[in-house]
Amino acid sequence: MYQPLEILNLAVLVKKALSGVFKFRAVSGLDTEQVLIYLALGSMNLEGSHSAVVTMQPINIATLCHAIELPRETVRRKLIQLEDQKLVRRSAAGFLIDDVSRWSELAGRLGLA
Repeated sequence: MYQPLEILNLAVLVKKALSGVFKFRAVSGLDTEQVLIYLALGSMNLEGSHSAVVTMQPINIATLCHAIELPRETVRRKLIQLEDQKLVRRSAAGFLIDDVSRWSELAGRLGLA
């Protein structure tokens, strides 16, 4: 069970994250689902990286759908749109964010750090 102070801190974090998503959406020109997919994909691509070396793992559509609980067709369509905007790229093993620096700049707008 959360204590009152923990609940208030959680509410502040949620507010910051939502505000960040809306700012991210405004700056990037993406719709909300594209933002969610882009952020999730980058996070999943970078998940196995060590602090000294950034490596990326391709993520397939099924894995991404499972993680963000959106329909497969929606994720597939939005990934194609993100690919057209040069934000993600397709590989034989799945999708990758195209530019880690751009992803981290935009993700930093969430204000969670």
